[in-house]
Amino acid sequence: MARRPRKRTGASDPGTRIVDAALELIPVHGWSRLTLARIARASGLTLADLHALYPSKNAILAAFMARIDSAMLVALADADAGASARDRLFEATMARLDALKPYREAVKRLVQDVARDPIAAVGLACRLRRSFALMLESADIGSGGLRGALRIKGLGLIHLATLRVWSGDESDDMAKTMAALDQNLTRAESIERWCGRLGRRADTDAMTAPA
Repeated sequence: MARRPRKRTGASDPGTRIVDAALELIPVHGWSRLTLARIARASGLTLADLHALYPSKNAILAAFMARIDSAMLVALADADAGASARDRLFEATMARLDALKPYREAVKRLVQDVARDPIAAVGLACRLRRSFALMLESADIGSGGLRGALRIKGLGLIHLATLRVWSGDESDDMAKTMAALDQNLTRAESIERWCGRLGRRADTDAMTAPA
């Protein structure tokens, strides 16, 4: 039988207590069946108090994502600015996964449930795009315009593929996760180079085509 999350009565601010309670409840109840009332009880607040801060579960999830974004940026504060763009993106991705590590069970259950809930999937995808854009910017890689949109989508695919390995990697050094991320980045680089060659070839063909 799943362990029932304890009611939180600590001195942390209400917003933090709400997010923490939700993260403990997700592995127990799942995302779809989790209610705001349950989260309020577990965080030691009334539903009215919770609703004043977070009017929906998606708002709570967005607050969690913001927490992870902040933790990632703090971890990257001393990153080597002279490193290659690939290495900076590697470090940014690992910093994000390290920040998610204490919440592994909640993340695993969330991913499973959202995959079966198209509405929740759309909301999560919108919030994740902001996080992926921030990851690119933290690596000093532009995220604006059409090229930036393609980079965000590509990074999302890299992150999802790496997350599958991370979900089962409980080692201290995260060796399997890092190896998977390295492979995924290598594949992405190959695709980007291939697309670049196609783009240059199209430009050449357009310039040499008869009028």
